[in-house]
Amino acid sequence: MAEQDIEAEGFGPSETRVLDLVLPGATNHYGTLFAGNGLSLLGKAAFLTATRYARQTMVLRSSRETEFIAPVRAGELIELIGRVTRRGNTSVEVEVEMVAENQTGGERRTCCTGTFTIVAVDAAGKAARLTGKTTNE
Repeated sequence: MAEQDIEAEGFGPSETRVLDLVLPGATNHYGTLFAGNGLSLLGKAAFLTATRYARQTMVLRSSRETEFIAPVRAGELIELIGRVTRRGNTSVEVEVEMVAENQTGGERRTCCTGTFTIVAVDAAGKAARLTGKTTNE
């Protein structure tokens, strides 16, 4: 990926934050967030971050370096923080951090992190150049 200036003119915000609540249906038999659901949430946050940033049709190309650091219990809030860390000609790299928060005490801890490559595509599904044209133009 040929690296470009992330904060270049014409691109949207490079950070997105999403809040959610872990309900019992998303947990495993230990009462903690099922890893597959956690990975899905990370991927969704990466997609939202890339799409807001590029304002183009984007698809997930790869995920890597996913690390489950601490459990997330049913009833806890989670904040997914997606950040564009690199921009190439047709793709962006997004790092996502999942932070769990106790609803009543407010204690927060990083529970999961992951890195994703998201690619811009044209109407035929082929890789497309990132244009940097937001909807405000």
